[in-house]
Amino acid sequence: MNITKKINICKYLDIIKLKDKRDFEIKLVDTFTGEFLIVDNSFMNKKSLKLTEYIPLCQYLINKFEAGEQLNNLSMQ
Repeated sequence: MNITKKINICKYLDIIKLKDKRDFEIKLVDTFTGEFLIVDNSFMNKKSLKLTEYIPLCQYLINKFEAGEQLNNLSMQ
């Protein structure tokens, strides 16, 4: 999969969209540690939202990350 779009949300946190043909994956990526959290992928939904539309959906995780939580300790479930 190739990164098709990338947005820096805050220091050390990016949201990226990877796409290969019809398959896609949206991830929050800790750019300091390289850890990532899958937010959405083609197994969950057949079509992705626009990348900017994921930011409000992930705001709780973003706030926790900015408060010092490690990405691998966070979950969207």
